[in-house]
This record gives sequence, structure tokens and C-alpha cells, in this order.
Amino acid sequence: MLEILRSVIRLLGIKDVLKGSLTYSAVPIFTALITLFVIPVVSYIYPADEYGKINLFYSLGLIGMSLFLAGFDHAFMRFFFEKEPGYSPRILFTAAFVVGLSMDVILGFIILALFPIPASLAIFGEQDSLTLLMLFLYIGCLIVFRLLNTMARMSGNRWRFNIQSILQNIITRALFVAAAWYSTSYKIAALVMTGGMLLVTIFFVLRQRKDCFVPFNELNAKRMGALAVFGFPCMLDSLAVTLNSSIGKLVLGNFGYFGEVGVLAIATTLATSFSMIPQAFGTYWAPFMYEHYEDEKELIKDVHDYIMMLALVIVTAIILFQDILFLLVGGEYRIGQSFFMLLMLAPIQSLICETTNYGIMIRNKPIYGTVITTVGIGICAVITILLAQFAGAFATGVGVACSALFVGVARSAVGYKLLPTMRNWMRTAACSALIVGLCIANCFVYQDFLIRTFMCFLFLVLGLMVYRDRASALYRKIISKFGHSTD
Repeated sequence: MLEILRSVIRLLGIKDVLKGSLTYSAVPIFTALITLFVIPVVSYIYPADEYGKINLFYSLGLIGMSLFLAGFDHAFMRFFFEKEPGYSPRILFTAAFVVGLSMDVILGFIILALFPIPASLAIFGEQDSLTLLMLFLYIGCLIVFRLLNTMARMSGNRWRFNIQSILQNIITRALFVAAAWYSTSYKIAALVMTGGMLLVTIFFVLRQRKDCFVPFNELNAKRMGALAVFGFPCMLDSLAVTLNSSIGKLVLGNFGYFGEVGVLAIATTLATSFSMIPQAFGTYWAPFMYEHYEDEKELIKDVHDYIMMLALVIVTAIILFQDILFLLVGGEYRIGQSFFMLLMLAPIQSLICETTNYGIMIRNKPIYGTVITTVGIGICAVITILLAQFAGAFATGVGVACSALFVGVARSAVGYKLLPTMRNWMRTAACSALIVGLCIANCFVYQDFLIRTFMCFLFLVLGLMVYRDRASALYRKIISKFGHSTD
């Protein structure tokens, strides 16, 4: 069986792509395992309103990281392989480090000095300046870790990237449950997350300072300005992407529905645990695209078709076996199953866009992506605001689905116009329609296994018809290969 799988991979012509993706798969696989451990503990022990606040702390950390880096992390990636003087990886790292931490310190000081009570009331629903201070410390650690991981990723140091990322995921996603024996308060969880990240950040910076930093006097205004010009639109795009996955929680939290935030957070965590495939693939694919977009055009188009087929298979498998997943979820959190597959459209959209939208960045048009994702955020926010009082967390599920649909279509269309990465856009649209149809239909049949099974089988047959030429060609290659081997 293993030999058959290896032969199929060789016939597909994507052996190197798959191998590169698998080398970065340790982090998303480990993250998924963490999720399987944390969800039962959280759903059976933590009150939904307390976990809602913990998840808001986590989400605001990611938002602050994206905002304060001001796009210099994206400039770090974009110019990493440039040969021009003044764009060495160490200079790029140092520039992003200075900008990110300076923004964190300055804005943190202003908010803590002038607006501590309004800010903590808006975030946590109560006066809590200490946790607000921890939030800014936590953001600073995330900034540094983002840069350390980017350095490891772009330089091909997969071992260091995996170790650092796994540690970060343990601390930010799971370590706080170790304090549940003492207290389930969000304040204790925030203290554990911040303290853990601070310790590992200091450790890794001290170990790698010679490989990452240059003296600050090597940073000049002209170079920093050039990085800022490229990076600022990327920051808006990155911030928009982060907000897109968090805006529903922020809206519900602003209404004081922290329990609904907790329900939404558990369902979202389950959905994003399946992003291990797009995460592993994307971690490898981004450097590959930047380096080979001119000389591997046919391979890129082949990979897109296989990713579309894989996305359909993933969705049908999750729909079929979702009951097993929700055995992990207890109490008031189980209602999330009704809109779970709507949330799944976000990571599925991200996986597909990994093979369609790189034209936006490669052609230096990040503002297009920013506008598209910002509109997507608006769609999710408006739908959540309009429906929250009647539908609670389900409203955000609808908003996320509509936003993901718009963003996926728009980014793919613009990316295709700038850099064609699809062999047949109509075939991509047909397969995407099948995926969206499955996710919407699940809201109505998630409690009936037989209907779900029939629906998944029907949609897989339709998907096979959409890609019948690919499937037929692959079948002929396999028969030819193994028929020849038998003779």
C-alpha cells in the first residue's frame, strides 16, 4: 500500500511540494493534538463567559501583533532573498524588531496612562488594568516570536521553526488549563500565557541574537522608509485577515455576550484545528512561490487543481465524522455544531487562496488584498451586529461564511488576473460551489447521519465529474505504471 502511495505521488509530479509541506507539518499536527486535549478540559471545566474572555485575550494578542509590526514582518519575507545591499536578513529582522516593539511600548503606555478603565471595560467587561498591562507584554512577546519564526522559516531551518512554533502553541493554547485546579478565572489564564511567552522569548532571543541582529546604527531612514512603503499595505491586509477571524468575538464581547464568545471560540477552535493542512502547505508554499513563480508555472497550476480536489474531500470527511469531534465538547458549548461547518469555510478558503492569490503580493499590489479583506470584515461585522441579539454565536457563523465566500472569490479573481495560477477557473468555481453548498446544507442536516452520508457521496460524485479529466489521466497513469510492473 505504501509503495502504491509513493508511486501515485510521483505520477502527480508533486513529490517535492508534498515533501516540503510535510517537513513543516509537525507544528499544525501538534496544534491539532493540543486542540483535542484542551477542548474537553475547557468545555467541561471552564464557564463559557470566562473562556470567552480568555479567547478574547488570545485574539487581541494576534491583532496587536499584526498592527504593531506595521507590515515590516511581510517586508522581511518579501526581501529576504533580494541581493541588493542593505537588505540582508539580519537588517530586515532588526528593522522589524525595532518598529514592532516601539509601537507596542508607545501605544501601551498611552492606553495604560490615559484610558485604562475604558479599555479594560471594553475588553473584559470590568476594571482590570493589570490584565491590560499583561496584554501589552503578551503582544510584545508575540512580535518577537513572529520574527524569530520568520527567520527560521525563510532560511530553511525547519527544526528551529518547528520547536519554536510548538512551544508557542503549548503556551498560548494549552498551558493555562494547568492552572484550572487553582482558578478558572481569565485573569489567571492571562498571567500564565504572558509569563510563559516572556520566558521563552527571552531564552530564544539570547540564543539567536548573533544570527538575527545588527547594530541599530546600520538602520537608515531611506531603507526603513522603503520597507514601510511596502509593508504598510501588507500590515493592513494582515490586520484585516486577523480581524476577519476575530471580529465576531469582538462584536459579541462588546454586547457583553461573553458566554456566546466562549461557545463561538470552541467551535472556531475545532474548525481551525483542521487548518493544519493549509498551515503546513502554506508555510512551504509561500517561499516556493516567491522563488519559483516564473519557472514553475505548470507545476503551480497542477498543485492548484489537486488542492481543490483535496479541499472537497476534507469537507466531506469532516461532515461525515463531525459527531465524533463533538463528543469532545460538553455542556453549553455543544450548540456550536449547528454552525460549525460555516466556520470551516474560513480555513478552507485560506487553503484554496494559497494557490490563487499570490499574484497580489508578487506583483506588489498588497492594497488590493487589504481592500478585499476589509470588505470581508465589514460583511462579517454587519451580519453579526444585525443577528447577534436573535441568533447569538450562530450569527457570527453566518457572517464568517459570507465573509469567507466574498474574500475567497475576490482574492482569487484578482490574483488570477495578476498572475494566472489556475488552469481552468470555471472548474475551480464549480468545485468551490460544491464545497459551499455542503457547508450550508450541514446546518440543516447535522443531526441526521444517513442524510449527511448520502449528501457527501452525491457531492463527491459531482466533484469527480468536475475533475474527470484529471481523475481519468491519473487512473491511466496508475494502470500503466502498475500494469507495466506486473508484466
